[in-house]
Amino acid sequence: MYRPIDAASMAIFRFFFGAIMVWEVTRYFDHHWIESYYTNKNFYFTYPGFSWVHPWPSLELMQLHFIIMGVFAAMVAVGLLYRVSAVCLAVMFSYIYLLEQARYLNHFYFVILVAISMIFIPANRVWSLDAWIRLKKGVSQSIFIPQWGLWAIRAQFGITYFYGGIAKLNEDWLHGYPLSDWIFDESDLFLIGSYVHERWMGLTLSYAGLFLDLALVPLLLWRKTRWIGMTCALAFNLMNDHMFSIGIFPWMMMTGTLTFFESDWPRSLWERCTKQKETRMVIRMQRASLKAKASVLLKFTTAQKLLALFMTVFFVFQFLFPFRHWLYPGAVHWTEEGHMYSWRMKLRSKSGRTHFLIRDPDSGREFQIDPEDYLNSRQERKMSTRPDMILQFAHWLRDQYQKQGMKNVEVYALASASLNGRESQDLIDPTVDLAKVKWSIFHSPWIVPLQSEKIR
Repeated sequence: MYRPIDAASMAIFRFFFGAIMVWEVTRYFDHHWIESYYTNKNFYFTYPGFSWVHPWPSLELMQLHFIIMGVFAAMVAVGLLYRVSAVCLAVMFSYIYLLEQARYLNHFYFVILVAISMIFIPANRVWSLDAWIRLKKGVSQSIFIPQWGLWAIRAQFGITYFYGGIAKLNEDWLHGYPLSDWIFDESDLFLIGSYVHERWMGLTLSYAGLFLDLALVPLLLWRKTRWIGMTCALAFNLMNDHMFSIGIFPWMMMTGTLTFFESDWPRSLWERCTKQKETRMVIRMQRASLKAKASVLLKFTTAQKLLALFMTVFFVFQFLFPFRHWLYPGAVHWTEEGHMYSWRMKLRSKSGRTHFLIRDPDSGREFQIDPEDYLNSRQERKMSTRPDMILQFAHWLRDQYQKQGMKNVEVYALASASLNGRESQDLIDPTVDLAKVKWSIFHSPWIVPLQSEKIR
């Protein structure tokens, strides 16, 4: 973990990570997402345990939050007050993430994990304003970082690729769905546009995506196949960027593949271009000296032990948590139990429609509620396919009507959905009073099982 390696590769990653996050902030302003997602809404779908997280009370304050977050992202990119900037970026982006569950995306979760890792990695050792300021002050600074920093980032990207492949090992994907439906109108795709209507093309791309996800990490780790892996990663992510509207994610993944090269690859490339070999020799001598000293110092400091413990827990959690859907009965794409945080990316086409029946047993009054009267289009669309969000909104309706005097109000969900082209069916048992159902991490028996295992 603590073997010294060149900090150059991590400096390049630091710059691109910060720059991509600056780009993400500008996208929120360009598309007016701040006002549409975080202002003038009746209801926000919160995450379990985080119902206390609320948007800032005005549009101006929300915009200011994004501006400040963009400034910290830029400071991370250039390595200015790096530790403080990395902490602030991670906290401020996590806050945005926690505001609205209907905005959940795998790459938001991914960004938070990378941002947390970057807090602990000394990625400002070289090619940063912090290093330049220290140089101006005459303070000596090592150009090496402990090996664990680079491997932490490699592991984060490796988990995302490999687990994305594992998630594709399901019956629908192996039969070419939903990708066959998604590419049907993509006739402008390079080389394959003329064949997107063919059944074999959907199957070919589905299996290509599966094998690429599973093979990319081994290809990148082995030096002899690294350029093959890099080429496949570029092609794979560029195609994803063209076919799907997934924002910064493909660019972040392409940046991450660079960390699988040797830690000194940026310096090596620079020296080859400028033909400066003397610097490289000095660096090798310094590294050999540090390794010799490290072999003598066998005892670890308390801080190093705590860091090792944290990183172990951090990644063991990530290795195990994506498999939690095995603890639940039924198809995970249908029940959604264990779906989030499992790198199940672009694996389903799911649509639904939900209305709520409100009943007051005391007065005998009964009427239906259309969630479109309270939710925006994205909230309504996401909720109609997610049982946990249907339950959360049912509880909100219960609370609203209790405030109006209906002490024993009952709430029933009339929800139907379709998965990957199957016939539409009930998603929620319409006879269950959701007002009395409590949220739980355990299986929810009020979710109607998927009745049609085969597509079409």
